[in-house]
Amino acid sequence: MWEVFTCCSENPYQGMNNTQVYQYIVGGGRLHKPAVCPERIYVLMLECWQHVSLKVLLLFHLSN
Repeated sequence: MWEVFTCCSENPYQGMNNTQVYQYIVGGGRLHKPAVCPERIYVLMLECWQHVSLKVLLLFHLSN
């Protein structure tokens, strides 16, 4: 979804290698909210980007 709201005009994690991206994400880092992205959609993105947790597993279960 992030790419859709940036119209693919930005590269996620630009300037980072795979190890840096992993460390950034594990450390709680997330992509910024694109300017044209509604807040409620960005909140949904943040929820999807959570570490595997009961909440994520529940969402997965509900979608099946």
